[in-house]
Amino acid sequence: MFIENNPEDKVYRDLIDLAFDTCDEFSLVVRRDMDISDNMNNVLEKLKPFLKEVKEQFEWPGTITLCEQPALVYYYST
Repeated sequence: MFIENNPEDKVYRDLIDLAFDTCDEFSLVVRRDMDISDNMNNVLEKLKPFLKEVKEQFEWPGTITLCEQPALVYYYST
């Protein structure tokens, strides 16, 4: 699969399906310096049954943050 731009619709769904077939875990990062919307709270609630752990971290794959507060990194099983 080769993706040249932001995946949308079927390409996005296919990418998610591939990730779930290939991986046993995914992470979701919530930075404290950004507002959390009601939509985000709904997503976190729906994902709750798959939650493995939450860690406060200043870095995660592909990112090292220079923020003063650590982000919350949620780890989920697929």
